[in-house]
Amino acid sequence: MSAGSGERHVVIALCGSAKKKRQSFDKLQRYVEETGRGRGGGGGDGNAHVTFSFLEMHYDEGQDTFSTVAGMDADVVLHKVSTLPPSAVGALRRWCAAASQRRRRRRLPPVLLVDPMETTRLVLHRSLTYKMLDSRLKRPFCRIPCSWLWTRDCASLVPLGFSSPGLGDGEATPPPGTAQRPREKWWIAKPDLSTGPPFTHHMVIWKGVQPVSAMPEEVRRLLPAGGSAFVVQEFLSHALPVVIKVYCIGRHVFVKAVSTTPLLRRVLSEMGGPVFVDSQSKFPTETGWEKEEACWRSYLAEGGSAHTQCREIAEVLVQELGLTLFGFDLLLTPEHGSRQGSSWPGASAASQETSPNAAWLDAPLFDGATGAPAAPLCSAAPVLVDVNYFPGFAGVEDAAARVLDVVKSKVLGTPVAQRRHVLEKKLLNCPIAAKEEMEEDT
Repeated sequence: MSAGSGERHVVIALCGSAKKKRQSFDKLQRYVEETGRGRGGGGGDGNAHVTFSFLEMHYDEGQDTFSTVAGMDADVVLHKVSTLPPSAVGALRRWCAAASQRRRRRRLPPVLLVDPMETTRLVLHRSLTYKMLDSRLKRPFCRIPCSWLWTRDCASLVPLGFSSPGLGDGEATPPPGTAQRPREKWWIAKPDLSTGPPFTHHMVIWKGVQPVSAMPEEVRRLLPAGGSAFVVQEFLSHALPVVIKVYCIGRHVFVKAVSTTPLLRRVLSEMGGPVFVDSQSKFPTETGWEKEEACWRSYLAEGGSAHTQCREIAEVLVQELGLTLFGFDLLLTPEHGSRQGSSWPGASAASQETSPNAAWLDAPLFDGATGAPAAPLCSAAPVLVDVNYFPGFAGVEDAAARVLDVVKSKVLGTPVAQRRHVLEKKLLNCPIAAKEEMEEDT
């Protein structure tokens, strides 16, 4: 990084898969080319004009090393190393250490990572994320679905967090001398690994009795072969047919709604049988969604109560995870009866229906004349179902400029997030994460 007369030039090393390059890195480079200098002025020390250039990092899995053109160093590393083979984590650490040593000899500051790898690992395993946040996100503020961890070589499912009872704990005991058929519910199984190989987005939804020691055989056949551990959750069949996607770039929070109606129709068409789902597949847009989406944009607009609650949830996640580039998904579960005028109040969720609530699929969630939210939406409470580091930020206005703002803040020493010092304890409490941490450094 060179500095002179109030101007600074920052070299950003880009580390990730070819897909991440297409999804995010190329957009950043185009933005800098189109603006001529990137995002300068404003923020930081108030005087520095910052320009940017980029350096691609190449990972050689055979040699387990990173390299750059002509061995060049960078000021900052913008990474999603989880999209590369697991061994790349250790290789990136070694590259940063060597580059920092060379920079010190030139009296330059060490290489910075926009988000340290230790913090990004907190959301690499869904089981760790759910277990950690279960004690932090409480009703009525927000809740986590009941979750269990199942591995292919394990004899039972392990509860994740205090909100997830031991299997069978929640079942009522029938009176003596009577037989009671176990109640069927809807379930979803997700790979514990949340990002990286394509199989991390492959899930199975089915209806059945609560699994105790293993997945039903017909479900196991659909589970991705690449995964050895899976998170099993109650599938919230009574939730409204949308997922609220929240994207966080530094202090900026962007919120949008995505329809899940096509997915729910597919689940219903199988009459409770297991359904394979690729969460990254896009369904055709249904008639009427464009009009409803406009209502959602108004409802979720910045300054409104729904956006404010999303921001409050984001602030808790920033405190717990310490990330500056991340996203999370919310489902909305309405209570029975409305609370007029409220927006996502502290309401207990409706009891789970025995099948996905087909009534929500076609019922209007906004008044056709005024666009005001209908009673089911007014009574809905948020449930956090997924957290992801450095997503593609699809649909976020000025996403590239805002990411560069985060980089600039890091370089100028302006904090963009605060976090609690609980990282080491959280990693130690996740055997899978701790095991992989040791393997990556060997």
